[in-house]
Amino acid sequence: MLDSSPTGLLVMVADARLRDPIVAGLTFVGHEVATATTGEEGLAALRARWHDLVVVDAVLPDLDGLTVPERLRDDGLATATILLAGSSAQERMAGLAAGADDCLSTPFSLDELLLRVEAVLRRRGHRTSRVDRRIAYADLVLDVDGHQVWRAGRPIELSATEFSLLRFLVLNAERVLTRTQILDHVWDGATGRSNIVDSGIRNLRRKIEAASPPIIRTVRGVGYALRAPTPAGVRR
Repeated sequence: MLDSSPTGLLVMVADARLRDPIVAGLTFVGHEVATATTGEEGLAALRARWHDLVVVDAVLPDLDGLTVPERLRDDGLATATILLAGSSAQERMAGLAAGADDCLSTPFSLDELLLRVEAVLRRRGHRTSRVDRRIAYADLVLDVDGHQVWRAGRPIELSATEFSLLRFLVLNAERVLTRTQILDHVWDGATGRSNIVDSGIRNLRRKIEAASPPIIRTVRGVGYALRAPTPAGVRR
């Protein structure tokens, strides 16, 4: 039988640039997320309170993240583990050999991590938040399975790239995303040109803001952010 209770996750990552998007994405799809910035802090949190899964960076300031699955096993803890390893096959194999449930090579997309978290939790018997169904922000609703989008109940047709761009913005709602972050996620950084991001944002705005208030904000000199329209008379 699948456990339908909220899943408690721990993100054991020191680098805020890596940690914050992971926490935002996991929280957005319905998980309860705690954080730790050192290995010992994370292990103490895992001993003090049950967590269903821990996401561990292989690079921690006080210990090798590859040892975390083994340390958990020594403590008698059956917490599921996803290791954020380097790009080498040897490091991934070492993580799996140490007992990690899955290893993800860096750099990676947030979408891939969310799906792998769900896969591991499902194998452990949890009914997860189903990142592959519908996600919403303000009056936007995205059906990832059906590749459909609605705004204020109005269906909107998007290309595959536009859909990926909007999904990335929704998963990171209220956060300012740099052009480089968007380029790396949506276009795999292949072009190396930030102007393709600006063009993609323009096309997306044209479709989702045609009959509704602006929702994609430009942060000059930085990038873009998805922010709910401000009610009339309220300054933001």
